[in-house]
Amino acid sequence: MYLRVIQDTDFTPSFIITNDVPTTLVQLTGSAISYGGWHHIAVVEDGDNYYLFVDGVLEDSTTDTDRPANYPTNILIGDNYKGLIDEVRVSKGVARWTTDFTPPTQPYS
Repeated sequence: MYLRVIQDTDFTPSFIITNDVPTTLVQLTGSAISYGGWHHIAVVEDGDNYYLFVDGVLEDSTTDTDRPANYPTNILIGDNYKGLIDEVRVSKGVARWTTDFTPPTQPYS
């Protein structure tokens, strides 16, 4: 099982869960973002619901009830990504956002 946050050639953020075959189980895709600036990208899993936010705005969501309860392998962040990643936060057991929000302006503590 792979969790991937990718950015393709037109700077469109995506989140994909695949299995080892690989078969895509969950895919979320945002709209194209501007190149040359910082963006806040958040992926949230809330039970069977998945959300992709770009700069605090919900870009895509989906529901998947067929995936395994646990992810037994790798998490890839920045796969096929061109740019800088400043901070990464992984939270277990809490869905930080499920609706539009104001992205934080201070580092996480």
